[in-house]
Formats: sequence, C-alpha cells, structure tokens
Amino acid sequence: MLSCISFALASKNRYNRTDVRACHLLTSSFAAVYKTYTMVSGRRFASDLRGALAKGYISKLLSYNSIFDYFQMESLTPYLRQLIEQSALPLQSIEEKFAVDSSGFSTSSYVRWFDVKYGNNEDWHDWVKMHLICGVKTHVVASVEITRALKHDSPYFKPLVEQAVTADST
Repeated sequence: MLSCISFALASKNRYNRTDVRACHLLTSSFAAVYKTYTMVSGRRFASDLRGALAKGYISKLLSYNSIFDYFQMESLTPYLRQLIEQSALPLQSIEEKFAVDSSGFSTSSYVRWFDVKYGNNEDWHDWVKMHLICGVKTHVVASVEITRALKHDSPYFKPLVEQAVTADST
C-alpha cells in the first residue's frame, strides 16, 4: 500500500522523481502513513524511518516532529483520501451493503468554557469527528470526511455515498 503513494503522487502531479517538491511530498506522505500504520510514538518511529531511508522508500530523513506537522497539512488530504479509496477497491466484489456512521476522537488540546449552571470554568479535551462509509461484511472504509466536533452527520451522508459510488465505478 505504501508503495502506491509514490505512483499516485507522481502520476497526479506529473513531477519528475528528482523534483524537490515531489520528493518532499512523497517523503512526507509516506512518513505520515507509515507512522500511523506502525502505531508507535514519534521518537520510536524514527528508527523505522531510518529503515525506510536505507531501503530507498524515502529520499530524506525527517525529524519526528516534522512528521506531526505533515498531519496538519491540508495539501496532503486529497492524496490520503485517494489512498483510502484505493485500499477499498480490492474488496468491491465482496461488499454489497454499506453503512454510514461517525465517531469522535479526542485531541491533546483543551477547550475552556464557563458552566453557567454551576458558575465554574471547565476544561474539556477538544475533539474532531470522522464521518465514514464502510462495508458491512469486511468493514473496509470506502470514503471518509474529518470535521470539527459539533458538525452534524446529515450533510455528509450524500457526499460520502457519492464518493464511494464514484470510487467503485472507476
């Protein structure tokens, strides 16, 4: 799956592999996906990244902190979304029914608000919401949308279904 990043980005942007911007985009995309896949801390992931550099998967060693910056880059979103859609393609012949749902994920930042009822300041973890459509049999994610915490599900239902159908028909 990770080797598809190079192909997808290179073909989408028509960059030469030696182009600095393309190499940076490939390296950052690979590092972000690989970091998520390994499910280890940033510092522990540094050794995995050195291994990827030695095997030629990336062109430059990134610091573990810069990988977290890439998670905030909105320019990577279309490529990551494309990888999600491509990962669902091998299971399209198995899946017949899909479910749309959402879930919230806590972040490391806090939101402060004033509780009117009791008159105290409260600190709560901020969170984001993931809306997705997934296969009922295999649980493969066909399409996903990340939003702010208090966004309702209904506006994302139709676009998720349309994205899943579009990806399925290609």
